[in-house]
Amino acid sequence: MSGILYGGTDQEDVGVHESGRILVLEQDTHLNSSVPVIHTPESERDRYGLPETMPYPFWFDITLHGPRNRTVASYHLDPNPQGKALLDSLRIPTIYPAVIGSNADEPPFYYFSGDFADNPINMSLTVFRYVHVLDGLLYDRAIENRGGFFWNFYRPMVMTILNEHTRPFQRTE
Repeated sequence: MSGILYGGTDQEDVGVHESGRILVLEQDTHLNSSVPVIHTPESERDRYGLPETMPYPFWFDITLHGPRNRTVASYHLDPNPQGKALLDSLRIPTIYPAVIGSNADEPPFYYFSGDFADNPINMSLTVFRYVHVLDGLLYDRAIENRGGFFWNFYRPMVMTILNEHTRPFQRTE
């Protein structure tokens, strides 16, 4: 089961079901909150340095996985009863993976179920070792601003993944 949802405005989300059917979920009519929230369990927060929750108002896809992978973080939609009935009619869950990772006994694999890498930030700043200490000064805290997502979720996760999976290949002298 997969589909694509797009957080179009602060008033509605538009979804395209795998059948081609278009679904529009409107704030108040179908949703208690128009923005899905990424939830990260404590074990994954500790491992990747992530916050417990992160609003995510950008496009994402609904993708499920099999037993060889695990859910690192998940999206949570907050529909009201009318929205829940509409989602249920299309068999669309309200909780689904935002980040999928392979289990420890499998080759390393990660899938980001959204537009995570589209971050309009000055990439030259990201290479400085302690720039994350100043991250709050580098972006507007408005929910639709990608800077907060980059500094608080995407960058820590990608840096941890790269650090964990490049160590075996580093030269020892």
